[in-house]
Order: sequence, then structure tokens, then C-alpha cells
Amino acid sequence: MVVTSNSVDYEKALSVIKKQVMPTMARVSLPAQKLLALVLAQVNPKLTLLEDMRFRIRVDDYQTLADIKSPKVAWKHMKMACKELESTRLDIAAEDILPLINRVGDGKKMTRKRMPDSLNIGVVDYAAYYTYDKEIEVMFTRSFEPYIVQVSAATPYNRDKVLTTLKISNDATMRFYRKLLEFASNKRKEHWWKVSIDDFKVDMGLGEDSYIDYRNLRRRVIEPALSLLNQHSEFDSITVETSKKGRKIVGLLFKYQRREQLSLNV
Repeated sequence: MVVTSNSVDYEKALSVIKKQVMPTMARVSLPAQKLLALVLAQVNPKLTLLEDMRFRIRVDDYQTLADIKSPKVAWKHMKMACKELESTRLDIAAEDILPLINRVGDGKKMTRKRMPDSLNIGVVDYAAYYTYDKEIEVMFTRSFEPYIVQVSAATPYNRDKVLTTLKISNDATMRFYRKLLEFASNKRKEHWWKVSIDDFKVDMGLGEDSYIDYRNLRRRVIEPALSLLNQHSEFDSITVETSKKGRKIVGLLFKYQRREQLSLNV
């Protein structure tokens, strides 16, 4: 596929990723997040455009990295994930719209006068299933292309963060990881997230009446998440402090740091 050079507004792309792409991706299922991570791991974060938006994922790669014992189960998860991503759409406001990357043969360019008031785009155009080869080919939409290179470069889906997504095996840990990302800043190395116990349970997808005893919450939810993310994510030295009201623990303070700073420059 022939492409022409094109500049990308990195600050705007990152803003849209934080406001639109990441919340949407956080709502899809774990299999969909894992498949998306494998696809986006193939994107060179130094590119500002894609020569081809088709990506192939082998079932044995998904099976190995997602730690699934049965290839049949892995194949089933991949197909379900593709169907979910095909139905995933983003509503982007006018101020967040990035023009399409220009290609030879395109018509008029998108100018300010021709900019729509809003844009509703799909993430995946189609998915082709090759049962004999045990491969799935995923084709991203052109509208999503200006953002996909930034998703690869500036979010947990870039090459260095793929294993984190793949190693997370439960929803609560994935939600916890997303919260660490949300409260991390590229401007500093040290980060923190302060939250009440009740809000923490909601953020983790747990019922407010669950884990009444904080010791159970820490042992079954917090400690497994800290152990995995301290070892496999871009964050380390993740610790938790508690605050009390009387004898009752009512709040949590997570402190952590980034192993390396992410850059928007390519």
C-alpha cells in the first residue's frame, strides 16, 4: 500500500486516547484487551503512519502469552474477542478529531471548514478467520489509524507493556492497572493514587458489601495485583498505606514509580 508523509498532532492524539480510547478499551473483555495488545505490539511506535492496517495473530502466540492450556479454548477466545472489537465504536468530539492520514489517490483533504461536528468511528473493519492455519487477520479502520500509532507509542499497549496486559488474568487486577495508569504523570517519576475503601471496591468491580474485612481484601485483591504489577508492568515499588477512622480502615494510598518515562516523540 502506497502512503504519503503526514504529521500527527501528538498532544491531541494523547488527549483523545485518555478521554476516548483508553476508557473504551478498559470496558471491553479481557480476551479483547489481550488480542488488541498482541495486535498493537506489531505497530512500530516510531512510525507516524501505517503501511498496512492488517495484522495477523497466531493462536499459539495468544495461547502461550495469555497462559491458556487448550488451543481450542484460545481459538474460541480470539474469535469472541474479534467480534467484540468489531462492534466497538468511539464517539469523538470535533476538537478531538484527527484528519485521516493522506494516501495517494485520496480526494479532498479534511480542512477546518470541512471538519465534522463529531465523529463516530469503529476500531476494527473486519476479522478473517483461518481455521487451518490457526490465524486471525484483523483489519483496523482508516479513521482509527491516526490514533493507533499513538496507542502503540503512549499507552500500555506499546511493545514494552504488552506482557503486562497478557499476564493479567482477572478483571480486578486489570482495573487496578488502569487506575495506576490514570493517576500516573509523564512529568514526574513518583506517582500516587488516594481512594476510599468504598470507591476502591467500585473501581475494582467489586460489590460494596464484599470484603468487609480489609484483611481479606488485601490478601485476595490488593496483594496479588501488587505482586504481578511490581514484577511485570512499567511501574515498580508499588506500596499501599491505609488511613483509619477510629479502628476502621476507610482509605488507601498507593504510591509507585515508573521504571521509564514514555515519550510522545518519534
